[in-house]
Formats: sequence, structure tokens, C-alpha cells
Amino acid sequence: MSEKIVFIDGCRTPFLKSGTDYFHNDIMSYQLGQYAIKGLLTKTGLDPKEVDTVIMGTVISNLKTSNVAREAALGAGIPTTTPCHTVTQACISANRAVASGIGEIKSGQAEVFIAGGVDNTSDTPIGFKKEMRKKLFAAQKMKTMGDQLKFLFSLRLRHFSPERPKVAEFTTKRTMGQDCDILAAKYDVTRQEQDEFCLRSHQLSAKAWEEGHLEKEVVTVALPPKFKPVLQDNGIRPSSMEKLGKLRPAFDKKYGTLTAANSSFLTDGG
Repeated sequence: MSEKIVFIDGCRTPFLKSGTDYFHNDIMSYQLGQYAIKGLLTKTGLDPKEVDTVIMGTVISNLKTSNVAREAALGAGIPTTTPCHTVTQACISANRAVASGIGEIKSGQAEVFIAGGVDNTSDTPIGFKKEMRKKLFAAQKMKTMGDQLKFLFSLRLRHFSPERPKVAEFTTKRTMGQDCDILAAKYDVTRQEQDEFCLRSHQLSAKAWEEGHLEKEVVTVALPPKFKPVLQDNGIRPSSMEKLGKLRPAFDKKYGTLTAANSSFLTDGG
């Protein structure tokens, strides 16, 4: 393929700390993706019919659909005939979506694609333990009142105990923060270097909002009459090296260098 593949533009929702406005107002992850895609279409003037495919990356499976890209695209006005699929590769899932789209162009399957990422950690699915899941699966075959009564009388209090959700890698059982502590030690990234980078990042983020730069890429999220519009990120916390230095490690309590400040917070956004 001799033609160049070009990136046109981008758009995102405000990024909020999990458990805040999106959580309190029952916003689901596909809706955040919907706002991002709709904002992009409005921003660029792109005809939805020109989009050959939509690919979205996500870390946490959506509670209602396994293909969050499809629901986000439909909600944004993309035609039902447009193929959409969802990919996951931990924190680089959105980048994987972009790479997958490039592959589709190179292979001749598409000319125009929308790719991005969406996660709503506030909407993490919480399931029952295996014993209860087996009972509920078997309950699908119940036909008579007797079957239903037998099922109800078989339930015990322990069956209602949920599995606590955890954003961790399945094989190692480690969270991203725990793995990052290991990498920081391996590559000699000091606590001071992390705190300095953290302080600079929050200062620049606050400055970018104050000067109006981020408004160019962020679309307002509003679902009236439920709640007031969300206009900007709510996790920016400019501090000082003195305050950052007083915080204790958040993951490896004894040897770790990652804290609640110099680590990224659990985030909802698209």
C-alpha cells in the first residue's frame, strides 16, 4: 500500500474519578463512548455513513454488552450496517483499537475508521460466586411452581455473597499499581522523580484548562434532566513536593514508591 494513513482529529469526554458524577447518575461506559464519537462527528463534520468501521478498546467488560463499540456507535448516529468491534489489552486498549483500524486500512477492509477507548470503573460488573452461578444457570430450566420452590429452599445466605471486583491481571493477580512498583524498582525510578513528574503533570493540566486548550478536545456530557452538564476533568490536584512527600506507599507498603498522588486514579471516561 503506497497511500499514507492519516490521523484526522480526536475528541473525549471529561475524565472523572470513579464513584463521582457519572457513577451517581448511572452513566454507563457505552454512553461515554457515545458522547466521544458524537462529539468527533460534530467537530469534524464527518458524515456517519462515511465511517467504514468503529473500534473501541476497554479494560473492564460492560455490565450490559460485551461489544461496547457497537452500542456507543449506534448511540452516536453511526448506521446499523457499520461493523463495530471491541478490543482489550489492559491500559493500551485504545491504542490497540487504533492499531487494529490501521490494519483494516492496510488490508483494504476500510478507508475511514473511528477508534478510541472507553472505561467506566464505577460500572465494574459484580458477580456471584461459582456455587450461586451454577444454581442460577440451572434455574433457567425451571417450569413448574414446584421447581421454583425447590430452587428457593435450596438457597443459603452464603450464596448471596458477591465476588469483590478487582482491576487486576488474571494470571498474576497483581494490579497495575503493584506491577508499576516492580518496574519502578527495576529501572531505578525514584520516589522523588515520580513525585516531581506528578506535580508537573497536575500543574500543566490545571494550566491547560485555565488557558482553554483542553476545551478544544473535550465534549460536554449531559443527560437532562438527570444532572447538570459535566464540563471538565475533576481529578486535577496541584499540590507541592512537601505534601506529596508525606504520603505513604499505596501498593507495596514496605518498599513501594507509588502513592495515591503519583499514581493515576481509577477513571471514568471515553
